[in-house]
Amino acid sequence: MRDKIGLIGTELLFPHILQAADGLDCDITPLEYRRMSDLPELYRNQRDQFDGFVITGNIAKEVVLRCRGDDDKPLHSISGLSVEYYQEFFRLINEDRSIDFSRVKLDSSLWLPGRGPQSVAEFLQRRLPIEKMQVKVARDLPLDQLERADQIILDNARRALDRGEMDLVVCRFSTAYQVLQQAGIPCTFVYPDPDNIVDTLTLLLQDIKLDRLNGSLPAVIFLSAPSLRDDPISDVSADSVGVQKCLLEFDQEYTAGFLIKRAAGGFEIYTTQQAVRRITRGFSSCPLHKYIYSRLGLEIHVGYGIGRDVMRARSNAVDACAASRRDDHSYAVLQDGNLVGPLDLPGAPATGGDALPQAAKIAEIAGLSASTIQRIASVSRLLGSPELTTQELANAMQVTVANANRFLNALVKSGQAHIAIEKRSASKGRPRKVYHLDFLERKGETH
Repeated sequence: MRDKIGLIGTELLFPHILQAADGLDCDITPLEYRRMSDLPELYRNQRDQFDGFVITGNIAKEVVLRCRGDDDKPLHSISGLSVEYYQEFFRLINEDRSIDFSRVKLDSSLWLPGRGPQSVAEFLQRRLPIEKMQVKVARDLPLDQLERADQIILDNARRALDRGEMDLVVCRFSTAYQVLQQAGIPCTFVYPDPDNIVDTLTLLLQDIKLDRLNGSLPAVIFLSAPSLRDDPISDVSADSVGVQKCLLEFDQEYTAGFLIKRAAGGFEIYTTQQAVRRITRGFSSCPLHKYIYSRLGLEIHVGYGIGRDVMRARSNAVDACAASRRDDHSYAVLQDGNLVGPLDLPGAPATGGDALPQAAKIAEIAGLSASTIQRIASVSRLLGSPELTTQELANAMQVTVANANRFLNALVKSGQAHIAIEKRSASKGRPRKVYHLDFLERKGETH
């Protein structure tokens, strides 16, 4: 079966990319967007239709990363390479020997004046690796500045023309290029090299295969309830019948491929890692708890276990369920033995929206996903304090320290948190920052 790739980009690039990828063993479907702000909704609507995604640029990729879960479909971007820019500069000077590159702007310089090279002449003089610059810039900026890139570039291009400071814009943002064209502003576009396209898609296909291998790992969900805990396996109480009925309906609704087995104190559900990851949106929520609670009003404990074999997956699920019984949250234990969670508050919806009603607003302000905000809030509740360190957050969320640091810095930059103190450890090294989560104390209001 051929892999299905969603190509997220603009109509301008589709023929160029499809031609370069013609010999690859996959099916590529173009998914058009016109503005950066269209990307979150486009991805959410299409994520379940494809095995992986390729996006035409680092900035667009970062916008999508901000709106998806922490663990999702494989995704790569066709990054702009310095050699592609040089090829375009060579073409321009070949057409016009008198061209003044000090009066030729990069679209990135119009987007972020004062940051990076402000003209092609400066770019050539400094010899900067454009691909690394793009990635760093994208990660450092709030979401709204990423989504408004096209309009910012257009506004600044108009000002530069009015002041007589610019003759031409060299674009790598395909959306910005189209906006500038429509406004009658002189511009040219840096197309990705065919080898760059093929290399990116080849890496994506490799990641999809790896993701599929990991996704086929066995998974077990252990579900227990106080009302079922002391019942014999043969018991046919109303709660037992009700839970089993809910599990069958949930399986049908989510096409999870459940094999349901009555167990002492509850139920064992056999499936795959891929199904569990999809249901929990990358181990960030527990819709199964909400589903049963909303229909039966029954308090349950849910533990997800992943393993290299069924026995290990079951053992991990039992351990995760034991963690759930300790604090009434849902947990997962992955194949490496790491505990992930809490996934959701009891009775909360899959998105965790009832747990923190303002999560979506905070996420928008900070440039993070709502699920990430919910998980950070859950970690704070687990620690019993609105103050935490990067290491504490990384350990609790089971993410890298770099990612935890990115989350906290985004909250600080957006005014949703501040650095309370800096602790010096007994050993030598940099002081450890303690972050105070301000948004948890605003009673549903954000600034």
